[in-house]
Amino acid sequence: MASVELLFHFLAPMLSELPVFLAVYTNYQVIVQLILELFGQCAKYMLCYLSPVDSKRLYESSLATVQAAVRLD
Repeated sequence: MASVELLFHFLAPMLSELPVFLAVYTNYQVIVQLILELFGQCAKYMLCYLSPVDSKRLYESSLATVQAAVRLD
């Protein structure tokens, strides 16, 4: 198993819960920005190495997080 797969399998459960954190920390702009930055960095550096199934999981987590962020504004 490649290093990026190991890292993604560690991060995936946390990434899927981040939309909830956005709802909780709505008034903390720095935390919201860091959560969005985390997804940007994950996509930038891991996406091309992930399997199609893991890529879809990252996409779905990212989409849910962006939708949660849009609801905050």
